[in-house]
Amino acid sequence: MVKLKDKYDKTLKTLFNSSFFIEELLKFLVAEEWVKNLDFSTLEEEKTDFITEDFQEFREDSLWSIKFKEEKILIYIHIEFQSQPDETMPFRFLNYYSLLQIDNIKKRRDKKLNNSKDNSENDLILKKNQKKEKLPFIFPILFYIGKSKWNHKMKIKELVEIPFKGAEKYIPNFEIFEIMLQKIGKKRLMEMKSI
Repeated sequence: MVKLKDKYDKTLKTLFNSSFFIEELLKFLVAEEWVKNLDFSTLEEEKTDFITEDFQEFREDSLWSIKFKEEKILIYIHIEFQSQPDETMPFRFLNYYSLLQIDNIKKRRDKKLNNSKDNSENDLILKKNQKKEKLPFIFPILFYIGKSKWNHKMKIKELVEIPFKGAEKYIPNFEIFEIMLQKIGKKRLMEMKSI
């Protein structure tokens, strides 16, 4: 028997498997100023499963890459769908963030190794002196459709004991963009000029 929670999660994942719905989500539910500068023609679904060096498998709900109109800077949109409150959410986002960036570093390293086989020694020296390229930005979104109130903290530093003054600077700190449908309300959702 399929649990209602799993049905909701699978429905959301299927729905947001479309670039059209991701664009709508960004334009109407995120709706921050920077979204206006995105080039939606570059929106691409990315792989969501990662295997660690000790062969553990992790899977994100939805991961997309997109570029800005002018700069062509790549960013990732990472969405986790929830139908039940989950106190591990900040740690899950941190874990996925780390896995994705490690994957990016490995891809970059592999690409450099492949390119170095084809290039002369002078080209390699030139590349080493060039400014190191930064890793892509990841925008984390929690999409919560549950009926019960989300009563868990969303920042890691609010969950970890601070044993001495200044300890908080050693705790990972980042924001998660929250889309809580119960907070938005049906009336406001219906007013949006969006599917």
